[in-house]
Amino acid sequence: MQGFGRSNVRGRRRVPSPPHMMQTFIQSGGARRQIKVMAEKDILPEDEIHLMREEPFSCTLCGRCCMTFGKYIKIDRQTGPQDYLCTETVTGTSFSVRVEDRFLPLFRRPSPQWTHPSACPFLRQGGEGFICTVHGSRPPVCRSYTCCGMRVMREGAVVGELRGRRDLKTGDAGLRAIWDEQIRRLDLPDPEWRRRVSDILEIEGFETAWYV
Repeated sequence: MQGFGRSNVRGRRRVPSPPHMMQTFIQSGGARRQIKVMAEKDILPEDEIHLMREEPFSCTLCGRCCMTFGKYIKIDRQTGPQDYLCTETVTGTSFSVRVEDRFLPLFRRPSPQWTHPSACPFLRQGGEGFICTVHGSRPPVCRSYTCCGMRVMREGAVVGELRGRRDLKTGDAGLRAIWDEQIRRLDLPDPEWRRRVSDILEIEGFETAWYV
């Protein structure tokens, strides 16, 4: 992953010059270490440039996202024992889905639409939570949806989540102040914005985990 700063000599990069001595975190060989950057003349080896922590997203089966997707997914007709032709209402695009074999008994149960009219017609409640019974053939509108793009942690506890593209959900007053004062007005392309957000929050004592 590309580090910040511009190239200097082979295998090294310059660190941007701060207005005063600042603390930043870097990762090298799998371990996070804290260093002090004093001026632009200070040079870090390529393998010491800050790396963002990225993890695969793990769904908690809460069902909150799917409880509103019934507005966007309409079943037109059943085309087979487990197959359905549907329409995405926003774009008018037709698509086909198939109820997975392992979820067929679950799909035969009553739909959550009885109590949640906006729920996706293929959502069902199972023993561990809410299940998408057509997950393997779900449409692009579902595949592109991001529930949580990043989590912010302090001492192992989650104190904030990135919702949508760049909106923070948090009850931590300190984190909210940092976000509003230092991050909200950042106008950068997404990859650079992510690196900058990680730098700012980690300097302030938070940890970040981005989901890909």
